[in-house]
Amino acid sequence: MSGKSVDEQKRVIREAMRKRRAEVSAEERDMAAIAVAANADKGTLDLFQRAQTLMMYLSGGHELPMRFLMDRAWRRGKKICVPAYEDWCDSYRPVEFLPNTQMIKGKFNIREPAVQVPVQIWDINAIIVPGLAFDITGGRLGYGGGYFDKILAKAPLSTISVGVAYDWQVLPEGESLPQHIADKKLSWIVTDKRVIDCRTKQVVYQTLNLP
Repeated sequence: MSGKSVDEQKRVIREAMRKRRAEVSAEERDMAAIAVAANADKGTLDLFQRAQTLMMYLSGGHELPMRFLMDRAWRRGKKICVPAYEDWCDSYRPVEFLPNTQMIKGKFNIREPAVQVPVQIWDINAIIVPGLAFDITGGRLGYGGGYFDKILAKAPLSTISVGVAYDWQVLPEGESLPQHIADKKLSWIVTDKRVIDCRTKQVVYQTLNLP
């Protein structure tokens, strides 16, 4: 992609990843999400030992479903919050999310709690983020709005950031995503097949069914 701007490179990758992700069946999507939830417990990440309060996203469309990861967290007695849109500052804030929380459609038709109980960003131990593509250095390609980057920028340094993805969404070792200065690096990536520590660029856990 030499000669193309960062934005143009991102656009090309987004289109390719959106197309491939749309080809995944609902059954395959659930199977991958179940594996991601299990793998979050593995290796040195051991997410539920490290975090008491977790921020997750409310999945939609072709995104990996979060319900399996949420169920696992609730069973461990963890607190979950999700993003809710604030129009006045064109950004999202974390609000509490419980198993019986009533939902409404918010900005971009993304679901969010009808009754919003704020959670302070400094109380969040781990932020789970979606994306279209990742690299092992923690690079992430989102949807272009920069909303999760804003959340990550406000979080304390002690807060870990975890990308969740199909394994094929992670670029091969040695390849990097095009990035802007404002793009935030992730601490970890959890796929249906691996757990990657982006700070050391090491796979700390992998399933036995890797090709």
